[in-house]
Amino acid sequence: PEVIKRVIEEAAVRRRQHAAERELDQSRQLLQLAVEGAQIVIWHWFLAENSVSFAPSLHESLGTQGLSDIASFRDAIALVHHDDRAMVEAEMRRCVAGEIAELETVYRIIAESGECRWVEARGKLFRDAHGAPVRLSGTLIDITKRRRLEEQLMHSKRGETIGRLAGGI
Repeated sequence: PEVIKRVIEEAAVRRRQHAAERELDQSRQLLQLAVEGAQIVIWHWFLAENSVSFAPSLHESLGTQGLSDIASFRDAIALVHHDDRAMVEAEMRRCVAGEIAELETVYRIIAESGECRWVEARGKLFRDAHGAPVRLSGTLIDITKRRRLEEQLMHSKRGETIGRLAGGI
């Protein structure tokens, strides 16, 4: 009876484990679908090694197909527009130092075509058991279309304001 009871319990544990694994796999698939659909690039900066990794969608989403794999923080920062580089580095270092709780910044990158693209970066710092920073991870979203539409809206509002001013005169 003890052996039968143990076998039944082990079978129940295996069924629950398989069900949990299926559920986890479905969650991963849904997350991947959401990330791809929203064209979100996930990135990680491993501080001890000063290495970075990006989701494979980086090159497709941001137009960097011809560039070699980005392996270090220095490689990643080289993609940033030279006018924005110091600001991006400073924000990331402030996050690592704990001066800001989360990274939130908007900057330009240079695509392989030479086109300037606007991206919004968000990130969070992860610490080890002793509280030392080990990884900064986050997302990049191409917001170029949104920025262009905002600029068009501002230009049209300026034109409307000038038209009103000219009509009043």
